[in-house]
Amino acid sequence: MVNRKTGKFSMEVKKTVDKGKRVLVMTNDYYYTDIKGTPFSLGVVLSRGHGKYFFRGNVTVEEGLHDLEHPDVSLADEWTYCNTDLHPEHRHLTQLKAIKKYLTGKEPLLQCDKELIQEVLFDAVVSAPLEAYWTSLALNKSENSDKDVEIAFLGTRTGLTRVNLFVGPEQLTYKDFLTSDDRESIYNADHFPLWYRRAAEQIPGSFVYSIPFSTGSVNRSTVVTASTAIQLLDDRKSPVVAGK
Repeated sequence: MVNRKTGKFSMEVKKTVDKGKRVLVMTNDYYYTDIKGTPFSLGVVLSRGHGKYFFRGNVTVEEGLHDLEHPDVSLADEWTYCNTDLHPEHRHLTQLKAIKKYLTGKEPLLQCDKELIQEVLFDAVVSAPLEAYWTSLALNKSENSDKDVEIAFLGTRTGLTRVNLFVGPEQLTYKDFLTSDDRESIYNADHFPLWYRRAAEQIPGSFVYSIPFSTGSVNRSTVVTASTAIQLLDDRKSPVVAGK
């Protein structure tokens, strides 16, 4: 970039996450060129594999809204599915309410990302069977077990999170997980949850196990978060569609 040339190169890098407490190893592709007529250059860095392939499906609006409004489903609060800042009458709307009004035609002035909304509706529908699966696991859970799964979770590329508790909220060992008190575990405006990002960098089918630092020294050994990436595999493409 200093020599104002155009080109690209790749490099394996280590990136610190979780306030420098953990490390991600990834391969980045770097692209650079000069900006003609100025003394400046432009450089772009893309993490290899992310966004190159994605999976898209179609569902009806009725199906999508039905599953999107399930109490165990939430959307990324800081993502913009619909721009609610353009008009004062929209600023009180949550993203979910804005999506519903947009799809039902009740707010024609709302400007929304049609493709992202269609994708999140699809994610809500295809992940809905997990509710019955998790319920069956809870019913078969040993009543005498004091060292068992407390929470199951799924996060998709579109910012949808589906959560199931196997214990009461007051019994959770790690109460901050998947809440705004632990921003690394939720979708933010500038990054995916840490458990999603770490799993996406691993070999398909493998799990990442981590101990939350915020649990304190007393309970640190009793809490383990396990996550894996859900990928659609064939000989040529391997898009990450979700993490759990």
